[in-house]
Amino acid sequence: MSSSNALPPLFDEFPPISDEEWTAKIEADLDTTTPNEVLRWDSIDGISLPAYLRRDDREPIPHVPTEGATSPLVSTETVPSNNWRIRQDLWHSNLETAKALGEKALRNGVTDLGLIIDPNAEALGLPLETPGDVATLLQDLPLDASALHLERGSGALALLSAGRSRTDESILEGNRRGTVSYDPVAALATGALSDIESAFDFTDALLSSLSTSSLRAVSLDLRPYHDAGASAVQELAFGLGALTETLARLHERTRSLDDVLPHLHVQTSVSTSYFIEIAKLRALRLLVPQVLEAFADETGSPIETSPADLFVQAETSRRTETLYDPYVNMLRGTTEAMAAVVGGCDVLNVRSYNACFDAPTTFSSRIARNVQLILGHEAHFDVVADPAAGAYYVEQATDRLAERAWERFQTLEADGGILSALRQGGLQSDIAQVRKNRRQDVESRDRVLVGTNHYPDLQETRLDDVQSGNPSCNNGTDKQSPLPSPSLGRLQEWIENGWTIPELAKGLAAGSASIQPLPRLRLAEPIDALRLRTERYAKDEGSPPTVLLAPLGPTGPRSARATFARNVLGVAGFEIIEPLMFDSVDAAADEAVDSNAEIVVLCSANEAYANLTPALRQALEKRNRSPLLVVAGNPENLKSGLPADEFIHSGRPLYDTLTTFQQRLGIPLDDGAPTA
Repeated sequence: MSSSNALPPLFDEFPPISDEEWTAKIEADLDTTTPNEVLRWDSIDGISLPAYLRRDDREPIPHVPTEGATSPLVSTETVPSNNWRIRQDLWHSNLETAKALGEKALRNGVTDLGLIIDPNAEALGLPLETPGDVATLLQDLPLDASALHLERGSGALALLSAGRSRTDESILEGNRRGTVSYDPVAALATGALSDIESAFDFTDALLSSLSTSSLRAVSLDLRPYHDAGASAVQELAFGLGALTETLARLHERTRSLDDVLPHLHVQTSVSTSYFIEIAKLRALRLLVPQVLEAFADETGSPIETSPADLFVQAETSRRTETLYDPYVNMLRGTTEAMAAVVGGCDVLNVRSYNACFDAPTTFSSRIARNVQLILGHEAHFDVVADPAAGAYYVEQATDRLAERAWERFQTLEADGGILSALRQGGLQSDIAQVRKNRRQDVESRDRVLVGTNHYPDLQETRLDDVQSGNPSCNNGTDKQSPLPSPSLGRLQEWIENGWTIPELAKGLAAGSASIQPLPRLRLAEPIDALRLRTERYAKDEGSPPTVLLAPLGPTGPRSARATFARNVLGVAGFEIIEPLMFDSVDAAADEAVDSNAEIVVLCSANEAYANLTPALRQALEKRNRSPLLVVAGNPENLKSGLPADEFIHSGRPLYDTLTTFQQRLGIPLDDGAPTA
């Protein structure tokens, strides 16, 4: 559409405002001559955006449609709808419970089920051992209009082999719109497989065995990089590197792009960085076709593909989940689900709020699927395809992410490709640096995880949940994989010769690995472990350490610092006694005796500490008490020589502060407490 035919202004009575006027207004309101420096946001994901954006900022972006045109990221066949499919994963350790959860899900709005056997996870997986178990799980489920997704890596191969060994192969072979989540590079990067050639042989075998099936069997899985802590730029770049490697290896095995494209699907995690995650999914649709077209040109096999052709599955992030205050995970999952839907996913799985420490329950499964049902039926996110199209901020973020990811991908290829980076450890090292930055932000409270490193529920305990948890049904095996030439037919033979599905999944990983596996983390794990140590100590000693807050002096400072101290020390799981105020140091000392406090935190104004601190120390000593005396304030702003044992303030890293307190209280830092 030409500019002369552009849509008219919505409100003619509002005159346009120039850049100069906007800048002058911002400078006046913020009292600054550098609004971009003040307002610019530098993301850990590797992009930054200016203080504000205008219509003209869209014009140079190649993928942005002209006004009134359809977004290139969506198919004209689906416009104007945004009908993503609702997926729910089954991984309960009790087969009958898992089956009941699947039946309930399919009766209540779920369109897709995920079956999980994950030999690399700590406590994750269905108790499927034989082909009969697979049939028992799936029989009587209303699957005619549903899709099954087999997870993940070697677990997906084992599940598929078990399903195909039955006479009723149609359970899996007729699985419309289903997927096999087997990405050879992801399998190598996570340690699910150890032999490089075998990893790609299996993809070739999948294409041979499923050539006439509607199952999508070529997976590009970005989740291992996300789970390890990667930035959005790294996720995209490493995903493109994995796709390039897979295409090249399949080409060596005489596979054409025409063989691969009908089976290609992408899987990605979506985190809480709302606009960045929307942009990530949109950038993914732009970048994958570029790789496919470049490979087509290089191999002389022309294809026609577009961003809208890409089949994208998204799931909410495990990385952002917290063990403590887990109901907040519902809110995180909602934000992530919204980003996935606005970003244009085809299938979405919202993880249960309790997934990081327990199997899904009827309640947690219901809440997870209702998030998606509400987004569609009540929030009407299903009405408009690519609702972010044309939004200045999102379009800029999409363009920046795509540019940065493409540059990183080109560097990766120039350095020898993704397998070289994995073998040499460079990829792991790059992700580790971002992971370190993420965790430092959490441990210093620069990034707040509500209920975990800020605003803790002082009465909450989770030790029993972690200890009972969902028992892993994949208990390992000593069997070694004897086949030099993997094929699905040979895997079926193993199943028929008595190997269980978990044994087969783990057996595929047997051998000497040349790649250090990527870790799978949650950002809250160090803080969770810290509080679990206190819980373990409390279980052994009969109660947690007691902290008495001692608000004295001027009203404003004492109240603010008491609240700060509660939020800091409560994160460690200490018992907090928090009176509104004390009239005197003697009253505070008497309460310390009555409560048997092991820590007393003096909360007051900076100028009052010079008198109050020694007075409180003397009052405690007079009563033969020597708890840790803590001052809520930065010692750099206070009179030197205060008789305090510790200081707490916003400039002191949270994690280091609390581990120091645990050590001083005699709480073992290496006591074998579970770390979730």
